[in-house]
Amino acid sequence: MDTEWNYWINEPIYVDKGVTYIVKRKHAYYLFCRDGLRKFLESYGYFFDNNCKTITVNLLRLMFHIWKGHRVEPICPERDFEEDQFDLYCHTLDFSEWEIFWKSWEGFQDFEPGTFGHEIQTMLPTFVWTWLDLDNSPATYALHKELTELMQEEEAAKGRDDPYLQETHTRDYQDRHWH
Repeated sequence: MDTEWNYWINEPIYVDKGVTYIVKRKHAYYLFCRDGLRKFLESYGYFFDNNCKTITVNLLRLMFHIWKGHRVEPICPERDFEEDQFDLYCHTLDFSEWEIFWKSWEGFQDFEPGTFGHEIQTMLPTFVWTWLDLDNSPATYALHKELTELMQEEEAAKGRDDPYLQETHTRDYQDRHWH
């Protein structure tokens, strides 16, 4: 497998419709991560958990497994407000935003629809989600702050509208039932 892996990452591929820019796959993916994926995500307020080199390795491994025909699932650590964070991510970076991004990388050999490009184009957004540094990304920080404030407001408002709950906060009720 090592020789197959080494051959695959060092195979020359084209990055610009095959006309002038042909580089080893590992270099092409680094350029894709540095000049494409990272800038795209940062423009929406998301940052990666690791540097471009690590993201490139993750992406190369993912692509290699897809190329080999293996089924791959993203592994995601548990996070606060995970469902809300993921919903925001999917809403912010919806299909049309990704489609614009993919058009800007149209000449990249591995992402063309004829190869396994369609599969990676549909899978990559979910994998990218697992590689994000949500704690330090402005988009998720703002949502986290908003949800935390909302929870605090709801906690403070408990009992204001419910006469039965209001009664539980009176001294007389507490003396009768809690002691």
